[in-house]
Amino acid sequence: MRKNVLIVVGLILLVLVVLFFALKPKAPDQGSIAVVTENDMDVLPLPELGDNVRRYRLEPGSQMAWTGRKIGGFHDGTVDILQWAFAIDDDGTAAGKFIIDMDTITITDMDADDPMYNQLLTHLREGFFAVDAYPTVEFDLKQALPKTNGVYDIVWNLKLKGVSREISFPAQVEITDDSMTAQANFFVDRTAWGIDEVIQIADKYIEFGVNFTFERL
Repeated sequence: MRKNVLIVVGLILLVLVVLFFALKPKAPDQGSIAVVTENDMDVLPLPELGDNVRRYRLEPGSQMAWTGRKIGGFHDGTVDILQWAFAIDDDGTAAGKFIIDMDTITITDMDADDPMYNQLLTHLREGFFAVDAYPTVEFDLKQALPKTNGVYDIVWNLKLKGVSREISFPAQVEITDDSMTAQANFFVDRTAWGIDEVIQIADKYIEFGVNFTFERL
């Protein structure tokens, strides 16, 4: 009898291990993971721009999308862009900054009347991002290096929860006489900013998606 119990327990453990690895979030493609570099600068000097500067305004109501993965699923949502400034000169030197209003974080894969919605939102606001203490996230543009076919390697200083780190990732950019569009999806290792909590979002990577349209001023 005891032998049969041990066999059953062993089979259950085996099934649980198989399910864990089957449902565990897959690591993102290496090319989409933002490269993180140590950087403790709070304020970054913007590069000097030439005389012929083109300034752009971000389309009103623009948002950044986020996705967090966990075992067996994911959650996603949006945050609003609070402020934005961007300019580029004839030499291609760019300067820019945008600030995210973390107080506007939402969850879009759940209904607001779902009992789990407010629980997860509270976890994100209080546990993950500590919104009361750090109400904004800042991206300061350091460099935009053109590659091929409209792809740029973008280097930012990302200040999150009071910690500054340099990140870089590719983006698709199209510039015309009177507008500019930028699209990118990139993954950030949240532990580099001290976000170590394992609450609802079990995977250490948070995916961000941007699809911005700018109007030339």
